[in-house]
Amino acid sequence: MTSAAEVRLNLQYATGLPLRATRGWQAHRRERVGQAHGFKLFHNHLTVNLVSAVFERDSDVWQRLLRNIRRDVLAEAACHDVSLIMTGVYRGTSEHAEAWRTMLEPVRAAGGSIMFVQLTCARDELLQRASSEGRRSLDKLVDPVRFAELMERVDLFAAAPFEPHLCLDTTQAAPDETARSIIQHYGLAVR
Repeated sequence: MTSAAEVRLNLQYATGLPLRATRGWQAHRRERVGQAHGFKLFHNHLTVNLVSAVFERDSDVWQRLLRNIRRDVLAEAACHDVSLIMTGVYRGTSEHAEAWRTMLEPVRAAGGSIMFVQLTCARDELLQRASSEGRRSLDKLVDPVRFAELMERVDLFAAAPFEPHLCLDTTQAAPDETARSIIQHYGLAVR
């Protein structure tokens, strides 16, 4: 670990689903990497729920507040040497990439490291996973038709323009296999 916190940004931007979204598989991937390294989970969708309780989703104030909350949490984690796993969705636009750079800047400024992991799966599998009960309990999009419509409007499969970057197809991969791949790729020491 560096002198500042490490942020393992496990961004499942290619699928649009957080790591815990699928019939138990994805939750296990995130949890296994986190447990092996003592990372805390910064579940991005909880910030969505918080801001959505007060402001209209996707409004200017909603976007600004959501990004500020995430940036503030990351900044405090870096200042207090708290290592995180964070989920998120990259929408494939230059505006979204800039928003991420701004959100992550405090981690880098504090000497922390950020390691991107893009988890993908086949489109049919993604639409099946979208309707899982785990997503419903977190008030996430669970309607496969609406999810398919979202994929038509937003490029959820775009690669984020950040390094270091690992891309893994989880269509057939078991959670332990995915966790081992992430750990091995980034040379993470297992506790």
